[in-house]
Amino acid sequence: MPAFNKEEVRKTIHGLVTDVLKRKKVAVKPGMVVEGVSMIMQLGIDSLDILQIVASVEKKFGLRIPEEELKKIDDMGSFLRTVEKNWPKG
Repeated sequence: MPAFNKEEVRKTIHGLVTDVLKRKKVAVKPGMVVEGVSMIMQLGIDSLDILQIVASVEKKFGLRIPEEELKKIDDMGSFLRTVEKNWPKG
C-alpha cells in the first residue's frame, strides 16, 4: 500500500461528493466542498450518501473505516482525518 497522499484522497472525496450533489440537482460552486462545510447540514447530503462515498473511498484505496468512525465524518477535514487514521500501515 502506498503512503497516505492527502491531496489524492481529497480530490477523490471531492469528486464523489460533487457527483452526489449533481445527482441531487445542486449547483456546485467553487469552494462549496471544503474543510469546515458540513456535508449533511450545509450541503444536504444524507447518511446513505455518506455511506456510499465511504464505500467508494474504501474500495479505491483498499482500506476499511470502522462503523464507529463513520459518525465522526461531517466535512472534508473530518473525512480526511478518518481516512488517514485508518490508512493501512506498512
